[in-house]
Amino acid sequence: FPGPVYDNSWALIIGINDYEHVPGLNYAVEDALAIKNMLINVYGFLRTNVRVLINSEATQSNIKREFSALVKSAGSNDRVVFYFAGHGETEPALGGTEDLGNRIPVNGKQKSLHRSSLDMKTINIHSSAIPAKSILFLVDACYGGLAAVGQYRSNRKYDYIKNLTKDRSRQIITA
Repeated sequence: FPGPVYDNSWALIIGINDYEHVPGLNYAVEDALAIKNMLINVYGFLRTNVRVLINSEATQSNIKREFSALVKSAGSNDRVVFYFAGHGETEPALGGTEDLGNRIPVNGKQKSLHRSSLDMKTINIHSSAIPAKSILFLVDACYGGLAAVGQYRSNRKYDYIKNLTKDRSRQIITA
């Protein structure tokens, strides 16, 4: 019988109901806590390896700090789950026409998304530095589908299978 697929499991879970500058939400925190409990109780994640940022804790700087911690903590044969439940917004990239999907932290402002939110390109850059074998992004936010813009896609069966069997895997599931 084969051993475990991963050496260790890590998670960064974010849930925001009570925003400082945008209207609040009703169930993002509850959803985030349910994901946390599922990862620990069903999938065997160590409680100490599951970081949760709820409401006022989910600032842009705290989220970036937690990504940096994952760079240092996660090993090359580990898995990471990133879950975000909160507001999302889209805006053209600075100096370009490509739309960026932004995750709005608790202190984010819709009028200055480029400075106050986390666009998916930035999140992808942070995730690229994490040496984990597998990272799963679960995004429950408006414009969550823009999380996958620019990601690898193919209609050819060979390319799809080849991509799935690479050493490192990055997958995105959006609402």
